Amino acid sequence: CITTPHFCCITPDDNLLVMNLMSHCAVEITKEGEFVREFGTRGVPSDTGADLLRWRRERRHGRLMPTEIEEAYSNEKWCFYETLKTITRTGQPFNRPTSCVCNSKGEYIFGDGYGNCAIHRFRKDGTLLSTWGEPAFATDGSYHPGPGRFAVVHGVAVDSRDRVWANDRESDAVNVFNPDGTVAAYLSGNLGQPSDLWYDGTYMYVVGRGGYLTIFNDDFEIVAQLGYYNSDLKAHGMCGNSRGDLFLFPTHANPDHQVIKLKRLR
Repeated sequence: CITTPHFCCITPDDNLLVMNLMSHCAVEITKEGEFVREFGTRGVPSDTGADLLRWRRERRHGRLMPTEIEEAYSNEKWCFYETLKTITRTGQPFNRPTSCVCNSKGEYIFGDGYGNCAIHRFRKDGTLLSTWGEPAFATDGSYHPGPGRFAVVHGVAVDSRDRVWANDRESDAVNVFNPDGTVAAYLSGNLGQPSDLWYDGTYMYVVGRGGYLTIFNDDFEIVAQLGYYNSDLKAHGMCGNSRGDLFLFPTHANPDHQVIKLKRLR
């Protein structure tokens, strides 16, 4: 049962791997919907310090005063951002995992990002190989983003060298790791809160929910950037097809669009 699906990917066996966010696991199913296996322990979040109730206590004690008119939106966002401050240690798989991808060796790479600050790498047989990443928030609540330190691990992708590109959405940055987890590059600033990635074999496309689509080559150079702050290109997820067309999947902040298609011209 998949209760809260987030991102998904195609496995080397041509199955679907779906992130089951609030159940703290990843579910592999066939394209016909038949269960194959799970990664993680369903219903059991890893110990990262993540505290979903912090914001309620802060409000009760008068230390948080949300003033937004849209109370439901205010509650949701305050809860989310206050929880991030409580993630003070890296945990094992999983705590509200967000994303997944498979590399050329058939290994499974997971972004464990809403309740954790980690990237996990598994063998195809389901054995955990390695975990890396650190929280961007210190135990005193101070914020220290940087290479290998995450506020939110959101989308993940691999390039032709099996390097792992991982968005840190709330830090407006993309971390790039070598296959062993060491930092290869740290790309930050003016990315529009990068949310998801797509690799076509030559370019890495990074979409931000702030309205930007940034295109990198394998040398981490920006070859193009589309959009502007709060443009209709803001999206939560993205993918592409064999012709190089891109498909952007907006958030609820785009009420006029369900899916945006960008056709490759050359």
